[in-house]
Amino acid sequence: YNATKLYNTCLIATNNYNCKDTTCTQIQARIVPSVGVPNAFTPNGDGVNDVIYVQGFGIQRMVWRIYNRWGKLLFTGISLARGWDGKYNGELQPQDVYNYVLDVKFSDGTTKVLKGDITLLK
Repeated sequence: YNATKLYNTCLIATNNYNCKDTTCTQIQARIVPSVGVPNAFTPNGDGVNDVIYVQGFGIQRMVWRIYNRWGKLLFTGISLARGWDGKYNGELQPQDVYNYVLDVKFSDGTTKVLKGDITLLK
C-alpha cells in the first residue's frame, strides 16, 4: 500500500477438491513514510544493479539530482520508476563517487531533503 487509508481486502481459498470460499474485510493500512538511496551500483550491462533507484514508501513527489565531483548536474529524476543508469548525454560516466540531493514530499504532507553520495563501480 502506498497511502494510509482503508482498503477492501479479500482472501480466496481453494482446497484439494477445488472447493472455493471467499471472505472480504476492510483493513486500515498505515504507511510510515520512508525514503533511501543505495550507496553504490554497477552499470556494466550484466543485468544486476545496472540502474540505481530511489527507494521508499508514501512518496507523493520527488526531485532527485545527481552531480559529478565538479558540481555538474548529470541526472534529474522525478519518479521512483526512473533511476540513473550512470550515463550523461548517452555516455557512461567513469568510476567515481557522485553526490546527490533528493527533495521528497510524502503523502502525509511531510517533506525531507536527503544529501549523500553514490559510488559508480565498473
